[in-house]
Amino acid sequence: MDEKKKTGYDLISELSVLVVEFDSMDSEDDDAIGEWFRELDELLKQSSDKLLSYRQVVSIAKSRQELFREERNRYASRFRAQGKVVDKVKELARLMLERHKALTGDKKISLKDGTWATLATTKSWNFWDAETGIVDLDPDSLPDEYVKREVSKSALKAAADTGKKIDGVEYERVEKTHVRWQK
Repeated sequence: MDEKKKTGYDLISELSVLVVEFDSMDSEDDDAIGEWFRELDELLKQSSDKLLSYRQVVSIAKSRQELFREERNRYASRFRAQGKVVDKVKELARLMLERHKALTGDKKISLKDGTWATLATTKSWNFWDAETGIVDLDPDSLPDEYVKREVSKSALKAAADTGKKIDGVEYERVEKTHVRWQK
């Protein structure tokens, strides 16, 4: 007697739960990840259209990926906003301590919790172009020892596309096979 194959809502619900469970898994726990893939395989064996189920898993995972991307961007924005708060409050505290020093000559203030706030001075360097006075330095005008250089993959790809010989580099075109889902 054949087992009834799963379709539709039941299958998508179980796949969604399984994909969400993956989020709470320790990414370093190979045994747990292996078990998760075994559970996924068992669930997909119950599917009436396994390839369609693969596409549904990819779709669910991509939706969650987009959700996490949006959350990351939202948190990054909040992180930057909190950074501005920290910077502003530090500036206000510095101004208060400078005023206290101007009035009393003392660089520190005792706080009610028993700690101290101290006006500290640090040293750093400011750099600017000797000829123009511009703060943004031109890397081409500096000795090589002070400039970081990086390989441009996009420039290499463009040169390879035209068949140009690149000194010190060998290259070959490779093909990567992947599944493309279409509606």
